[in-house]
Amino acid sequence: MINGGSPYIPGGTHPVIRQFCERCFERDVEYRLSSQELLKFLRTEIRNRVKGQAAEPPTPYFEYKSAVEDVSEGEDEPSPGDYNHKAYLSWASLIGCGGFGDVYSIEITNNNDPSATTFTYGKDLLALKVLKNSRLDNHTRIVLRSLDHSNIVKYVAFGELPIAPNALLPSSNPQTAILMEYYAGGNLNTYSSNGHHTENELMQILQQVADGLQYLHGYLFHGDLKGENIFLTADQKHCRIGDLENHHLLVHEKTITGGFRANQGTLRHMSPEMLHYTFGDDSQSATGIGRASDIWSFGCTVLELFDKGKVEYRTVDGTVIPLECPAPAQQHSTDVVHPDKQFAKFVADGAYPDLSTPGAQRMSVAFRCIVERCFSRTATARPSSADLYEFITAEFTD
Repeated sequence: MINGGSPYIPGGTHPVIRQFCERCFERDVEYRLSSQELLKFLRTEIRNRVKGQAAEPPTPYFEYKSAVEDVSEGEDEPSPGDYNHKAYLSWASLIGCGGFGDVYSIEITNNNDPSATTFTYGKDLLALKVLKNSRLDNHTRIVLRSLDHSNIVKYVAFGELPIAPNALLPSSNPQTAILMEYYAGGNLNTYSSNGHHTENELMQILQQVADGLQYLHGYLFHGDLKGENIFLTADQKHCRIGDLENHHLLVHEKTITGGFRANQGTLRHMSPEMLHYTFGDDSQSATGIGRASDIWSFGCTVLELFDKGKVEYRTVDGTVIPLECPAPAQQHSTDVVHPDKQFAKFVADGAYPDLSTPGAQRMSVAFRCIVERCFSRTATARPSSADLYEFITAEFTD
């Protein structure tokens, strides 16, 4: 128990009883079921069972502050009592799972208050991201809400979800949730994996990605740019860069990377400096991570788009690195190298994204050259997002 154990709940336990027990076994006494909640629960269950009725799950809702009220940069994340708007919702579907949270499409069912932030969306579907063990400070919320560009995901509101998806009991420790506009065309990885798209169609999408990235780089750098984080409208002709909750701010045009997490980023989209920071054996204060790291990721996203969702790498001797990177034991050692660390070592030794694939060969020679520059080992030699947008615009309009 001291090391984090808790009483065993049998696998066949009824969901209501399971959630009830989990609340009773909370390690933090502040979040345990109170005697009043316990009495209310038992009375409701007894009444329902006498009537022969199953317990009705509570109506889920999202609590938030309006954009006007949520403007003070000096405070941390609001406490539950600070949220003064309540949006009741119905779950549509689970549309994405990630390391930091799950995303659901939802419909607001009480969208009849003109003063509510959600009112303008009517019956339209929205996206709700429920964070896993994460919080957003007020400054982060203000930055994300202030982003306003046709190729950046629109953040609608930030708040809490007192009743988790599919839960039958309210939680005493509500999850942080982010309400965003919903884009029905899927993500760029799915788009590139399904069907054949003309070079003209792909360049039109990339022009928008470069435009959105150019806008972001005036304020922050993304840190995990990839096809799965770029979303398409229903007609799949317009895209928006999302998953910006773990961004890094720019201060006096310098990137602040002190909060960069070792588990942030996607392996085959990570620049050499990001891989070194994550898997390197030596610690360094000057990481070299910044906007140029996004440029490497942009190049990988280009390959992903042209190669049906894949980003292949070759070692310096031309050997293709399998998508499932092998994890051989070190010579004269019984230790097995983790596949991710092995991949990082390949890149440190000179491995590079493969521009000789059939998909990459569909690019024009000039465009392939600028993509190759995105993979420069020297971060300062990579083109800027403005350079990319200018080049693609010229290439696309010729």
